[in-house]
Amino acid sequence: MSIELMDLAFSVDNVLVAVAYADPGPLASAEQQKAALILLYAGVFIGILAMRFVAQYFVGLMQR
Repeated sequence: MSIELMDLAFSVDNVLVAVAYADPGPLASAEQQKAALILLYAGVFIGILAMRFVAQYFVGLMQR
């Protein structure tokens, strides 16, 4: 349960930071905005997966 809460906390943080940096600006075309959103979603997904596997590794390491 604690791993899931940690995943949620870090994923919310990642989303907020990514949204702040992913704004392509008012002059960006629709294609550029779509590409920025796809990159944003991919980054959040990879971050959640990485956190999940790294957290499980560290939990196993601490239990030894």
